[in-house]
Amino acid sequence: MEIVPGDLFDEQEAHLVVGFTDMFDTDVNEDRIINANSVQGQFLERIYQGDVAALDVDLARALAGVPGAVRVPRTAKPFGKLCRYPTGTVAVLGTPRRHFFCVAYSTMTPDLIAQSSGDVLWRSLSHLWKAVYEHGQRAPLTMPVVGAGLARVDALDRLALIRLIVLSFVAASRERLLTTRLRIAIPQRDFLDLDRLELQAFLDSL
Repeated sequence: MEIVPGDLFDEQEAHLVVGFTDMFDTDVNEDRIINANSVQGQFLERIYQGDVAALDVDLARALAGVPGAVRVPRTAKPFGKLCRYPTGTVAVLGTPRRHFFCVAYSTMTPDLIAQSSGDVLWRSLSHLWKAVYEHGQRAPLTMPVVGAGLARVDALDRLALIRLIVLSFVAASRERLLTTRLRIAIPQRDFLDLDRLELQAFLDSL
């Protein structure tokens, strides 16, 4: 397990985790629904070269038949997609050589605000590890600090979110081998703000 400064999308030899809301919205126009600077916005730009239609086709294919999906009326959500999936839903995109695990760990409100919590994030991570086990072929996996920023898990700071991710991964890994390497990639500016001594002490205690 590695916690490193770096750009998630520079990881060419690993599967990647990308966070989504439960509506799997993709529109970054004017940052109204999805912020273009978010991890998801960067995923659209750097992996799909900004082709929203192509991403939507791949998501629709991956999400076909997901149980529990419901359609909300347009009056309840004025912009964006209308199909709501259970939190924790994982759309697996890409190829076996480089999968993108798109996990819904937040809820999109009618006001187009993504909201989540520690409990929802923990459950969503459990679903993520299951998808990684089923599709990842134990290859290296890299992910961001899901829950930080616009997902609004405000009760947990970045260090607490890292602890939650690590504990969830360790718990799942005790049942079965998920990957030969989990790397959590953190933007350089955010990495420098971490209490790395406290983080190391936490990792040493596992």
